[in-house]
Amino acid sequence: MFSDFAGNLVFKFPFFDKYHEMLAPVLKDILKDHFGFANPMKHILRLQFACMNPKSSILKHADHGGWVQNGHRIHVPVVLPSREKSEGLRFVMINGNGGETEVSIKEGVFFEINNAIPHRVINDATSWRVHILLDFSEEPVPSSRRFALEPNQECVYHDLESCTVTKMAASR
Repeated sequence: MFSDFAGNLVFKFPFFDKYHEMLAPVLKDILKDHFGFANPMKHILRLQFACMNPKSSILKHADHGGWVQNGHRIHVPVVLPSREKSEGLRFVMINGNGGETEVSIKEGVFFEINNAIPHRVINDATSWRVHILLDFSEEPVPSSRRFALEPNQECVYHDLESCTVTKMAASR
């Protein structure tokens, strides 16, 4: 699932259906049981798997856009390097005064960050790191701003007030 830059329009891509059954208990645990939302799916702005290669890094950055300003960012560590190999795995938030705070990461234990604050990630381990990234809003996204795409459809949403869904060419 993904939103436009402003966080106004939310698109469910066909690939979501493949993982919905696996994700449902995770989303219920976070959005319904922890945050108290009766209909968790109506609050999701973005939902994605984030895979980080071994021996890689994400440089210091802060996320921008309405989806950041109007949402919350949850990380759910799904696959982490083994304990012996994870000493090189670091998730660091950078404070306003330039200091750094390392985020404690445990497989299966979700955490929230303010992704508008600069942060960086290092995976010096020899294996992958996989997280579920969940961005959600406190208010439900109205059905008029949620769209489900079918296979072979493409959504062109830049600078639009609503979604225009077009059928993709068979050659794509």
